[in-house]
Amino acid sequence: MAIEISTERQFRRIKKLQNALMNLRKCTWEDLQKKTNSKSWSVIEIIDHMIIAQEVYRPKINKALNREYDSLQKKTKSKGIPAFLIKRFPPQKDKIRLKMKTSKIFRPHVSNVDLENGDGLNYIDKMDSSLRELNDWCSASEKADLSYKFNSAIGPIVRFNVMEACEFILCHNERHFQQIKNVLRHS
Repeated sequence: MAIEISTERQFRRIKKLQNALMNLRKCTWEDLQKKTNSKSWSVIEIIDHMIIAQEVYRPKINKALNREYDSLQKKTKSKGIPAFLIKRFPPQKDKIRLKMKTSKIFRPHVSNVDLENGDGLNYIDKMDSSLRELNDWCSASEKADLSYKFNSAIGPIVRFNVMEACEFILCHNERHFQQIKNVLRHS
């Protein structure tokens, strides 16, 4: 099972997430910190989780992008486990599939001080920077050596090339933006 990854499609999807993020600026601080239940995350915590998850990939992607390569490729085919995850990870028809427990290193670090000070816009600004960085990585991946693979955030069980890693991060973000939508719908 192979799946095609296109940078042009990635750019459109990132733009959609950036627009959704801009809409979060209109939310009240109370809405951004509400939870649907005691075990769920607030919008701010979901945003913090996405930021943390992307930070894990930063050195790996930057190392891959710094390798010399002369070709230009706007598309690639992903196979195996990366393709499986990329295909099944994003939400479908507003439903989040393949729910999984978040490991400790990816849990949000939102502090009570942040919550008390109403620093929600700071998290939105950081997420905006993360989305711009992801867009830059997608653009740069067109000139990357896609034969170079590195370990995913969960280790050597899953190995990505730079374009697959960008796609996975994007799928991960789409999943959590759907979660944000669900939280706001219930608040």
